[in-house]
Amino acid sequence: MNNLTSAQYYQECENMASLIVEQAIESLQCDNEEVNADNINDKIYDHVLHESIDSHQYVIYNAYHLPILQISSNDDYMIDNMGADCLEHELKNNGLSGLHMALAFWAFYADVCDYLENAINEQLEQLEEGGV
Repeated sequence: MNNLTSAQYYQECENMASLIVEQAIESLQCDNEEVNADNINDKIYDHVLHESIDSHQYVIYNAYHLPILQISSNDDYMIDNMGADCLEHELKNNGLSGLHMALAFWAFYADVCDYLENAINEQLEQLEEGGV
């Protein structure tokens, strides 16, 4: 049994958002692109966000799936954005544990997204101050 608390979960969401922004900034700098909010957002939503969520322990390990769905304020994100047909498809193709994983993935994805704007603003401020 996993004893994930709401405080732990949302702290990890905030930490992930910060890490994702750091990765996006590093990628922009490596590509010699301008580091600004628009470019950071483009980089995040092009690939960094999805890859980071997909490889996180909360998605990889089944023990986290149901606690995430109980804690998350975005537990219906997959249904709201992809429709009920997506649930049926996931259940038929991957079974109940696959459905739980997909629901947890999208809930975690949405919860991390809730922290991205603040993380971008904080890290841009640090860059302007010369701290990153």
